[in-house]
Amino acid sequence: MSPRTYFIDDNSIGLGHPDRGCDFHPHCLTCPLALCRHDMEGGLSAAIKLTEDIEVERRRRLGAVSKAGDLAKAQSIIDEVAVENGVTVHSILSPSRFQYVVGPRWEAMRRMRDELDMTLETIGKMVNRDHSTVVHGLRMVESA
Repeated sequence: MSPRTYFIDDNSIGLGHPDRGCDFHPHCLTCPLALCRHDMEGGLSAAIKLTEDIEVERRRRLGAVSKAGDLAKAQSIIDEVAVENGVTVHSILSPSRFQYVVGPRWEAMRRMRDELDMTLETIGKMVNRDHSTVVHGLRMVESA
């Protein structure tokens, strides 16, 4: 399975479909939906419901974040890393182990640790991973 890649402003980030967005959001890469409305049975309303359910569950699991505003800052780091690497936020948070997803996930972990000084457990919860996986990711980024 090859990654879905996007074209932004005619600059090729990879091979795939153009990042034209839809009537819900202007760009696929920054779309807040967990899955594309065109890929979901039930369309836009089902995609919105799924996204809300995922966000509620994620916030429930996170609980209190160590510093006020860290949750929003961490989410913006994940968004930035996703756009820089031509992957979706959903793929970074997914269980995928493809290298084109794992590298950006590790980078997001490193930035959260360096910029926000978050605990390994909190970083793991942000990216749907265990703290030991975060340790491995941080080691891999540092050794590269």
